[in-house]
Amino acid sequence: MKIKKANVFNESHLDAICITTNGFIKRGNRATVGRGIAKTCNELCEGFDLKLGSYILTNGHCVDVIMKYKGFDIISFPTKPSTFTPESKDDILPQYGHFIGRSSLPGFMAKSDMKLIEKSLKELVELTNQKEYNNVGLPIPGIGCGELNKEDVIVLCRKYLDDRFTLYYL
Repeated sequence: MKIKKANVFNESHLDAICITTNGFIKRGNRATVGRGIAKTCNELCEGFDLKLGSYILTNGHCVDVIMKYKGFDIISFPTKPSTFTPESKDDILPQYGHFIGRSSLPGFMAKSDMKLIEKSLKELVELTNQKEYNNVGLPIPGIGCGELNKEDVIVLCRKYLDDRFTLYYL
């Protein structure tokens, strides 16, 4: 696994780019893509939010190819649940802290989940093997809008990712 400081969308050698997602679907069957790499992807890839939302409604929130962009595959990479019930301030982003104790909140309000990231890493390796990708770009999952510790996430990624994968950060 490699680590690179760069915008993953500026890399032309990749077979696929992973987009970290929260799985929450809003009106019109559109996925919530209001922040981070998902927002950037939606700005560059017309209709990404609708394609992702339709995919999640049909197949569930998992790692898979959602669409193509400039010759490479765009892959959904779950880091947050679709919905959740925060039990403490450690489960929820600070700006939504006043919702603690309420049930079934949208996943975009959650902090990223290391167990879900680990599940997504396993699914990504399976997909990479199936599709025979040689170069996959993955923004370091959960460290921006997910508020996880970068070094902790990198340690987890090293457990599963080989030299076909590059972690990106800005």
